[in-house]
Amino acid sequence: MVREYIMINNYSRLGTMGIHRHALEAIASSAVNNVRGAHVSSRKALFNVDNGVKVSFDKTGKAIVKVDVVIAPNAQVTKVCRQIQEEVAQEISLMCDTVPYDVKINVKRIG
Repeated sequence: MVREYIMINNYSRLGTMGIHRHALEAIASSAVNNVRGAHVSSRKALFNVDNGVKVSFDKTGKAIVKVDVVIAPNAQVTKVCRQIQEEVAQEISLMCDTVPYDVKINVKRIG
């Protein structure tokens, strides 16, 4: 069974709280688009919408964030990819507190 959400720390002790993988995808997509010289690579077809960001959870509960990006032709690829990882990590940490995550970047094209 595919996990759709991950449990996060709830300091009030009044119940459990989780965050859905689609919420993490939206956070990561927004973070990538904040990086100068990069944007999320998305593909839209008749019956397939690929937003360029996929989040899955491994057996230990770690969120695996996979991002397909397009890098500007005049940008340094390694520098921009590092900035993307830092921005995504910062946004997830800011919005989700203690969700363990791993950010993987796939450069689809330069252009």
